[in-house]
Amino acid sequence: MGKHRSFIRHWRTYKGMKLWQVVDRLSEIKAASGSREKFPTTEASLSRIEAGGQNFNMALLSALAEVFEVEDPRDLLTVNPFKGTISVLSALEALNDTQQEAALAVIQAMRTSGASPIVEKDQ
Repeated sequence: MGKHRSFIRHWRTYKGMKLWQVVDRLSEIKAASGSREKFPTTEASLSRIEAGGQNFNMALLSALAEVFEVEDPRDLLTVNPFKGTISVLSALEALNDTQQEAALAVIQAMRTSGASPIVEKDQ
């Protein structure tokens, strides 16, 4: 997958887990599944992944979702559990094709202009 911002550390903290506990649980998952995937085996390597300084893959993201009891592994990338936000991907998936195109156009406009649109709430 790569080095990019994630909410992995947030999820670990939210679940009240220490780095060593996650590493131990990942080791158990790997052993039980017989997987040949590389999972972090030290607290330092997991910390680097959390900080965005080390690559990770979908297999690790799925295993972490199991550790944190998160239904959709993508939530580890898109949802801050402390803010109760919804996943951007989940929100887009709930839209019809026309709405998705409009939402993506707004996102693209935000990316290219650097500005964010002002959204007025109904009073």
